Amino acid sequence: MLSRELVDLKTEERVHVDLIRTVGIVLVIIVHAAIEPHPIVETMDLTEVVRWFTVNTYDSLARSSVPLFVMISGALLLQPAKVEPIRVFLKKRTVRIGLPFVLWGTIYFVWRFLVNQEAFSPSTVFQGVLTGPYYHFWFLYMLFGLYLITPVLRVLTLHATRGIMRYFMVLLIVGTAVMPPLVLLSGFAFELKIFAITGWITYFLLGYYLLETRARTSILVGLWLTAVLLTNIARTS
Repeated sequence: MLSRELVDLKTEERVHVDLIRTVGIVLVIIVHAAIEPHPIVETMDLTEVVRWFTVNTYDSLARSSVPLFVMISGALLLQPAKVEPIRVFLKKRTVRIGLPFVLWGTIYFVWRFLVNQEAFSPSTVFQGVLTGPYYHFWFLYMLFGLYLITPVLRVLTLHATRGIMRYFMVLLIVGTAVMPPLVLLSGFAFELKIFAITGWITYFLLGYYLLETRARTSILVGLWLTAVLLTNIARTS
């Protein structure tokens, strides 16, 4: 059965969402299969160096996996037609991610205490709940943070003109995707705090913005390859 968000989309858009979600799942598998520690190149032979750079390339290709899921969420949740009380929205979303969090959190706590033989204590459990029982849980915390700000962003998407949205997206993309690699590659100490809002909100709003945006395939491929190249360079540095 289709989720309520998908029902609100056109048939063509549903196909696109399912396709993007499928690609995202494959990329998540690739990025976890390509995890490799950064080598000390001076102590490795040529074969090991080539192997590491190959793994790094696969990892860079797959880094768009989580942003794709966040963009899908933005496209589904930020449509102007979606108007509901804040309490209703947060209750539905809390139930949606709360149950998986409790289930998998319990499993990971059991694993840590019984298999990894970590010392059990109330403070360990409390700290684990605050930061996540396991590092993969960062995604759930990030997702809930986006849910918290969604009612505010819905007001923006409902009333903002296309020009305002374009201006806001430029600020977000420059602050999130342009300035950090520029600082890394140039060595100049730019003050990045000039961009007050960055990070996952950029992808969240971008998913909504791209619903009504058309671009040439060649431009999209070029941007994607540029992002992959910059990611590869950043991970190699």
